[in-house]
Amino acid sequence: MSTRSDRQRRVIWWGIVVVGVVLAVNLSRSIYDFVGLKDRLVEAREKVDKLKAEQEALEKEYSYKTSPDYVEQTIRETLNMGRSGEVVVVLPQEIAEATETVELRVSPAEPPEVMPRWRQWLEVFF
Repeated sequence: MSTRSDRQRRVIWWGIVVVGVVLAVNLSRSIYDFVGLKDRLVEAREKVDKLKAEQEALEKEYSYKTSPDYVEQTIRETLNMGRSGEVVVVLPQEIAEATETVELRVSPAEPPEVMPRWRQWLEVFF
């Protein structure tokens, strides 16, 4: 009987070892998944922060574009319209392009040349 009882003990002992190994593997897998979930949580929080910043920027842009100042500016620039009583001056395309490309070159070190008034009038007419 002692052999049968030893055999039962060995089977029970090996059964406990197998169950322990299975539990250890499952526990380590759960810990690994938990660490992965923690990383995903950090990524999700960063994404939420980024989206909140984008939402704020879009809300500011929306409030600006729905403001009367923006509407008036858009109407003036794209439709060439003005308020009642104003005169809208539309320059030909060539003149508009020429005025955009003109560069003013004034050196701050040189004082402007002062001419007497009679000389200025003389240059205007002759």
